[in-house]
Formats: sequence, C-alpha cells, structure tokens
Amino acid sequence: MTVSTHPFLHDQSILRFPVTVHNKTFHIDLVSDTYIDPDNITAEYSKQPALLAWYGVIYQQANNAYEKSKTELEIFEAKACNEARQLCEGKVTETYVKQLVMADEEYISRRHQVDALRAQAELTRRAFESIKEKGSALISLGAHIRAEIEQMGREFLRTKGGG
Repeated sequence: MTVSTHPFLHDQSILRFPVTVHNKTFHIDLVSDTYIDPDNITAEYSKQPALLAWYGVIYQQANNAYEKSKTELEIFEAKACNEARQLCEGKVTETYVKQLVMADEEYISRRHQVDALRAQAELTRRAFESIKEKGSALISLGAHIRAEIEQMGREFLRTKGGG
C-alpha cells in the first residue's frame, strides 16, 4: 500500500519497526495503522478505538520500563558512590567519586540500557501520537464528507424545485 508520494515517505520501512517491552516484541506498522481508506470510512472509525488502546498500552508499558530502569540506575549509582567513597583514602570530592562510578563497566552497561529504554519509550510515544492524529483526521474527513453531502442535497433540491 502506498500512502503518499511525499519525498520523505518513499522509503516507508522506517515506519515499520519492532518494539520490545518486558521481553515481548510488538510489531509496529504505522504505514497501515495510520492509513485512511477514503472508500471505507466506517471501518476506519470502527478500528480507531482499538488502535488507540493498543498503541497507548504499548507506550505506557515502554514508558514504565524506562522509568523503572532510570530509578534502578539512580539506586545503583547511589550505592556505588557510597562504596567508592568508603574505598578512597583521605578526602575526595563528590565529582571524583562520581567519575569513578561512571567509569565502572556495570554502570556503563546500565546507563546504555536506560538510554535504549528511553529511546523505545519516545518511539512508542510518537507512534501513539500518530494514531491520535489519525483520529483527528478521521473526524475532519467525516465533517468534510457530511458537508459535501449536504451541499449535494441542497443543489439537488434547488434543481428539482426549479425544473
């Protein structure tokens, strides 16, 4: 299905991607999920609540995983700073202690995990926003179609009444 001839959308593969949350992989397909079939608006309206719920749940789960990992990193960092401070002889600055912790391989690994989860949460938030925008577009399209139908009805009545 081709959604647009816009130059940025020639390679639509960027709009199809996996998201893994809590060891479960979801396959996001914004090409088909944001497509509006103008010949079947009723079906599009019917699918919208389920799409909104599905994307909303995935976003919330991804965001929760990110927030949890961020908290866990903060706890790890606090404990590691305390341990590093105790191992240092004499007075050391807080900056020095923090640098020791930030150079630790486990800290680096946890930091990378937090960064990856933040990226997943942001990606799923943007996907969720796209689905919300589809809902707004459906409302606008529905209003436009109703206006066209009303206009056609007025024109029919005008021609019928004049003939």
